[in-house]
Amino acid sequence: MGNAFTIIMNPAMQIEQEQTLTAEAHLRTAGSTNRFKSRIICWERMSGVYLRVQFLSIMLGVLLIRAAGMGPTLAQTPAPDDRAISVGHWDVAAVEMNGRPIDPELLAMLHVLYRADGSWAVLFKSLTVAEGTSTNREDAAPKTFEMTTLGSGSIKPSRYTGIYKHEGDTRVLCLVPDGKPRPADFTAPRRSGRTLVTLRRATEP
Repeated sequence: MGNAFTIIMNPAMQIEQEQTLTAEAHLRTAGSTNRFKSRIICWERMSGVYLRVQFLSIMLGVLLIRAAGMGPTLAQTPAPDDRAISVGHWDVAAVEMNGRPIDPELLAMLHVLYRADGSWAVLFKSLTVAEGTSTNREDAAPKTFEMTTLGSGSIKPSRYTGIYKHEGDTRVLCLVPDGKPRPADFTAPRRSGRTLVTLRRATEP
């Protein structure tokens, strides 16, 4: 800001100094009969320079205020968080449980819907077969989540913990039932109790 002020104000200050010196010289060389007129000329010149300097100062102030108002807005615009990125329909591309892959033909009929409030639903064709809520922790490495499925009828609510990552239009989750150690990597070997899920953003809901 200091540099911008100097660049804008220096020419006006230089003009002021030059015209003030000219006016003072005019006063010194003028005769007594012209002294009063010379003072008027000097005052008019100095007033004109003052007004120009004031105008430049006001314009500079307006620019700096606008810049101060715009700067934080641009700098503080947050990037979309993972919850916002996840919102929408996802196809189930692959599922591996304890080292055993699930039949791709079955997975082709499953879809996952993430909502902006953190809730989700698993759809078999158009029928909801599971739903629940989840919370993410994006500052962890790898990123972590806690998930709760809602109970229905004789099915009791259940909790899961896991890790996840986004790779473009792909979302990968590795989870275990609550009480087991959280996965440290994206694998689901035999007898690990892990489930590895790969989702791809659906082109059509």
